Order: sequence, then C-alpha cells, then structure tokens
Amino acid sequence: MYDQERAPVQAHDPRIFVTQCAFRALMDALARPGRIFRVPTLPGAQLANPFLECIVRTLLDRHCGFAVASCASDGGAQLAGHVAAHVGLTTSAARVAPDRASFALLTADVPRAEQAALIAALTGGTALSPERGATALVECRRLSDAAERQRASGDVGRQRPHDGAEGFLWEVAGPGVRSHQLFASSEDGWFAGRLRRHDEFPCGIDLLLVDRQGNLVGLPRTARIKAGVCALQGEGGGDASGAAVPAGVGPGGASTAAASAGARALQGEG
Repeated sequence: MYDQERAPVQAHDPRIFVTQCAFRALMDALARPGRIFRVPTLPGAQLANPFLECIVRTLLDRHCGFAVASCASDGGAQLAGHVAAHVGLTTSAARVAPDRASFALLTADVPRAEQAALIAALTGGTALSPERGATALVECRRLSDAAERQRASGDVGRQRPHDGAEGFLWEVAGPGVRSHQLFASSEDGWFAGRLRRHDEFPCGIDLLLVDRQGNLVGLPRTARIKAGVCALQGEGGGDASGAAVPAGVGPGGASTAAASAGARALQGEG
C-alpha cells in the first residue's frame, strides 16, 4: 500500500527547505545557550505542536531510538502512544527504553514528576563516546527572553501567565554565553530532571525547549543553569550542575521570586 507519509521526498518538496532552516535554528540555539530562536512550521504537521514536530522530523531517522514521556493515567498513556506511533511512522525511528534512547520527547501536558524522571533516566554517553548522550525535546507552553527586564524590578508579588501556568526565570552561563543569559519558561520539570543527574564532562544530555508559538531555547550539556532572581542577586539558587538547592527555593528548583519574575516576563510586562 502506498503511504504518502513515508513516500520519497521530492526535490521541490517545501519540507526540505523548512527542515534545513530548522536545523540551522537548532545549531544556533545550542551554540548560544539561553537565547530565543525561532522554529519554522512544518507543512502538514499532525502533532498538536507543529514546531515540536518540525524538530522531530528534522533530527530523527531510522537510525535513532526515541522515548516518550507519559503520565500514569489512561488518557496520558494513550496520548503518548499516539505521539510515538506518529513519530515512528514519519521518521522510521523506533521507540525504545529511556536509557537506550538518542532522543526523548516531553510534551507540556506530561506532569512535572514524569518529565523529571524521564530526563534523569536518559543516557549521558560514556567518556569514550560522549556523543551518545541523549537530546531531550521539551515542549513548554511558553518561553520568553523578556526576563532580562525583571532584573531591576524587585517584584515579589505572585503572578501567573495567561495560560495559568507558573513562570520560572533562569540564568544561563557557560560556553557560548558572554556573561549570562536570562530566559523564562512556564515549566520546570526539565530543570528538576537535569538537577538529578550527576554526569561528569564530557558526558551529559542536551536540552531543546520549544513552546507553542515556535520559540526555541537550546541548553547543551556544558550550560550552567541557575534558578531565578536569587542567583542574579548573589543569594544562591539551584544549579543544574548538581549543586544543592538552598532554603527558600521552591519544589521545582526555582524561588518564589523567580517564579514571579518569570511569570511577568511570560506576560510581556516590563
């Protein structure tokens, strides 16, 4: 039976140009951690987030294994199965256990605990083969680089973005960042999972965060990530390199002030 989804791609197929643009955006995002880049929309995308599907179709092929995060409920397992089936159909990649996966897909509908558990279980490669470290593709409801405007605000009032999710502010440093880079996300499960890992360089995992508006943030294994305003004010903060999270930091690794500032950034308030 002729399957249009897996039919050979023709030279004039617009998907070629789109995936080339997406690949460039992905490389730029990993080279400049914490900065916001844009992912193009893939024609004919069927997943709920077409930007996430564009990344999946760009990176995965039949030589890759992938894992999908799911929650314990029947609806969550069914959704994960649908995503896995579609990814397998369109990329020929096989669904495997997390510790064998080259890529992991985490949608924003998956609870924080399940997201963190999957990221903690991914392979970080070995000292001789660090390139085998997995890449996690994480969907967020919202990403924003407007967090820079929150540095001088000093606002500590609890705010919520329009979609009702808490906002978290992150400071990124390391290779590719001149001093530090700030961004905000509506989820923090990826940070909690990274915090549970104890990879030693050059081992580790890479993270690609994408929201439902096509915003993209790359966080390679070399990036140093701290949670929120506490880190900016010199009061500590959770460090995803494995440092302990100090008192006053919320259960997601971000302080109350960080959540507040991140939420305002996501709302676009300056």
